[in-house]
Amino acid sequence: MSDQTPQASSPLPSPEDAYNHLFDQVHGQIFFDKLAEAGYAPTTQKEAQDMLELAGKLRVAEEDPKVKQAAAAASPLSQAAAALDGVLTENGMDGQLKQAAANEKEAGLRQVVAHLIQDKDVYNSVLSLKAAEAEKIAAEIGLKPQEAAPAAAPAPAAAPA
Repeated sequence: MSDQTPQASSPLPSPEDAYNHLFDQVHGQIFFDKLAEAGYAPTTQKEAQDMLELAGKLRVAEEDPKVKQAAAAASPLSQAAAALDGVLTENGMDGQLKQAAANEKEAGLRQVVAHLIQDKDVYNSVLSLKAAEAEKIAAEIGLKPQEAAPAAAPAPAAAPA
């Protein structure tokens, strides 16, 4: 693995193509790898699409407050976790645990990003989406395209080790 982040040497993809590439190559790969580890691998494109649709529907359902309450009430593990959270809060220890969990999550994300950003297509897709986001913000605040663009784009920093 190189220590340098790839430069955008070719034209950037359209924001739609960039999103689709990131979805297929990053999200899709992680999603289908996790399913394969559990013994579920799609054998056709239709099965893959059905799995993605089911995941989307389950994500929406999971966010519903009624579903969250029902799951927490029915799960002895959720009840134990809630009771432990109460004891930790009473003893002033909840902040330390939350910070440790946040640090662990951030370290894991940094490691994944450092790996993914080495892929030129992923890098260019992210640049394309960020450029589109910048153009949208510039339009919202009334900047003309030439006013919104910096004089010289900074070179990307080296990926974290």
